[in-house]
Amino acid sequence: MTTMPPVRDAAVAPVRDPAAPLPMTFTASGDEYFRIWIVNLLLTVLTLGVYSAWAKVRREKYFHQHTMLAGIGFDYHGSPSAILRGRLLSLGLLGLTQADFLGSIITTGAWIVFFAILPWLMQRSIGFRLANTSYRGLRLAFDGTVAEAYQIVLGFTALAAVLVTVPALILVGDAGRLVVLMVPLVAVLLYPMMHATWRRYAIDHSRFVNLKLVTRFRSREFIAIYVAVIALWFLMTLPAIVLIAAADRLTELLAERDIDTRALNQGVTLLGGLIAYCLASSIWPYITARVQNLTWGQARLGEHVIHSALDPIAYVRLQLKNLLLTIVSLGLYRPFAAVATARMRIGAVTLQPAGDFHQAIVAIPPPDDVAIGAEAMDLLGFDISL
Repeated sequence: MTTMPPVRDAAVAPVRDPAAPLPMTFTASGDEYFRIWIVNLLLTVLTLGVYSAWAKVRREKYFHQHTMLAGIGFDYHGSPSAILRGRLLSLGLLGLTQADFLGSIITTGAWIVFFAILPWLMQRSIGFRLANTSYRGLRLAFDGTVAEAYQIVLGFTALAAVLVTVPALILVGDAGRLVVLMVPLVAVLLYPMMHATWRRYAIDHSRFVNLKLVTRFRSREFIAIYVAVIALWFLMTLPAIVLIAAADRLTELLAERDIDTRALNQGVTLLGGLIAYCLASSIWPYITARVQNLTWGQARLGEHVIHSALDPIAYVRLQLKNLLLTIVSLGLYRPFAAVATARMRIGAVTLQPAGDFHQAIVAIPPPDDVAIGAEAMDLLGFDISL
């Protein structure tokens, strides 16, 4: 009697571990986005900028729908009219601030109004963006208040004013010169603190239905990023300083022998400027990568833990490459650069679920206020990004 081999059911899929990390991926294509981008650009130019609001909705929908969490994409539901309304408001105020022909009183008043409503604009913009973002048909939300936004901005503004004016009042004779020196110093000292506070405000008031987003970074960790950047800046500028000093000495020696040094001076100036430009262009990408890892690397969505492992050096290299190719291509590489940037940043994020994340999402009943909240945000909220 022949023994039949066991039959394997090929239709049975491997069982997925519900507690396994869920990676985020970005599946967009540079070629595909280029077609969207070039049409958006042409229509925006032909309509004198009016189409930019509709262009942003197309761009955001494309990027959201290709941002995947556990194989499922997000979606974007923003209203072009709301985006256009926010942009017209912002551009109108900014235009008045530059309209010197209207008189100093009007331009000064426009600046006052702009800064007076800026916290309100920023709060509404965050709320609009989150309320119009969804995952598996469920909207994100933002419950940060306007009062908290004003508290952050006005608190740091008052602190900056005190730090600038008090030394000037103490040293009356050199008040003007001291103020000029103190303003950039105070800005360097306070901006990291304000950035950290605003980042915490934006994240800790975000939620996904009944799951609250919380970040646990400390302000001193945020400030340490900027301190490290300043130290790296001085360290990396040493080669440029040595190059310039050597070139100056060489110029003196050549001048003593009546040799024309104009070509040398121009070459050194060009090389020094190129080094400085590359260094300056690498600062913000480095800060961006470190901030993403700090804020999202210590965040939770309900009981689920978020991780971020974006390599700062790799991200800087990518941005320098994007910058070079964008310049060489006269701007045509921009859509490819945007896709490459999103792929690296999004791909660095993973979600460590506390149990079966899919079952948890399916089990969440849509709240009664989702539709009402989205409609209210379309009417009262807007996106001020320009």
